[in-house]
Amino acid sequence: MHSLAPLKSKPGRTAATITALAIAVALAVVLLSLGSGIKSGHASLLEERGTDIYVGGQGSGLLFETFNLFPDGRKTAGEIANMSEVRAAVPHLYGNLPFSAFNTTSMEERNGSGIIRITLYGVVAGGADDFVGTDQPLINGTGLETPGDPFYDGGTYNGSWTGEIVLSEKAAEEMDADVGDVVYVNTFRPVNNDSLEDWMENATPFTVSAVGDLGGRKAVVHLSELQYISGLREDEVVEIRVDLRDPGDAAAVAERINGEYPVAAFTIDDLAGEADRYVSTFQGLGSILSLLAMVVASVFVLTVMTVSVRERRREIGILRAIGISRATILKETAFQSLFLTSVGCAAGMGLGLLAIRGIEGYLHGRFDDVLPSGFSFSILEPGVVAVALGLVVVLSLLGSLVALYHINSVKVAEVLRGD
Repeated sequence: MHSLAPLKSKPGRTAATITALAIAVALAVVLLSLGSGIKSGHASLLEERGTDIYVGGQGSGLLFETFNLFPDGRKTAGEIANMSEVRAAVPHLYGNLPFSAFNTTSMEERNGSGIIRITLYGVVAGGADDFVGTDQPLINGTGLETPGDPFYDGGTYNGSWTGEIVLSEKAAEEMDADVGDVVYVNTFRPVNNDSLEDWMENATPFTVSAVGDLGGRKAVVHLSELQYISGLREDEVVEIRVDLRDPGDAAAVAERINGEYPVAAFTIDDLAGEADRYVSTFQGLGSILSLLAMVVASVFVLTVMTVSVRERRREIGILRAIGISRATILKETAFQSLFLTSVGCAAGMGLGLLAIRGIEGYLHGRFDDVLPSGFSFSILEPGVVAVALGLVVVLSLLGSLVALYHINSVKVAEVLRGD
């Protein structure tokens, strides 16, 4: 039976070795899984939106990490939609605004806790909008019941106000609101109970017309009504999403849009390429850090094995003297090396998975209002598991080779003489 007595006799050293290896493996699991998840998630998000070209204001970042509003959104979208290559061009406005489903008295009783932030989208109902709006799966209600955008009347904001709003399932649940209920939205959040009354006086009421499967903490209203409560009177939008008859025309159409309008048009390939560049940089950095951590852990393991064999020099000499072969002693030492690396890697995988779960929870809590249902920031690919298993094999072999070298260097005669 292989003995773990040498490891048990030095519990501190054994625990430190396992911990070092576990941390290295966990770091590799987290960094590599996050890189794969973000890359895959961004690609699926772009594909889900079904948009071929994104048009933002001049100076907007390629990934819209910064974006600039631009005026005449409907006019520009209409002209783009008239291009022969274009199937539809849809203007969008969105913002993260404070909501409540409670009146002033109720909020005072709740100490203002009834207010939550929701990403509010402005769309033209009944259009070709396939991102958010009336054609999303509805859980209850009929969507934005009034077609078009009636409050925007001939370039003015004097038309018929609908006050309709579609809530995502998550937003409805957190506000305890359902179809027919009234919710309130404002552009600022009250600081304390003293400002709740002022908040309610300036808040705009909307009646829930539907609860939809929008994903995250979201809501949808008519475009002009979001523009109005946001103080925008020149048909400002964040972006225009363009759907082409033939996606292969994207580059040419984007170039034409950039040449004819004071905007910044990006194709899906532009966005995917930029995202890949960022993610590849992250993955490269993650791989380097993971490799460094593995090297440090490997040196730690091999050093421990070296010290362990040297400390057993007299014991090994005596075993050799009574006829125990080098192979038998090596098997026992190799088993100890295998035990250390296996436990360390297993603990590292477990620690890495726990860390990923915690990071997923944090990021979803931070960005859940803009993420689609089912979005994941991390993917544990088989290659990551293969790396961990490979590390066990390699370190076990290296540990055995180190042990073999030191076992062969033990001179039985010297040990018996006490040298």
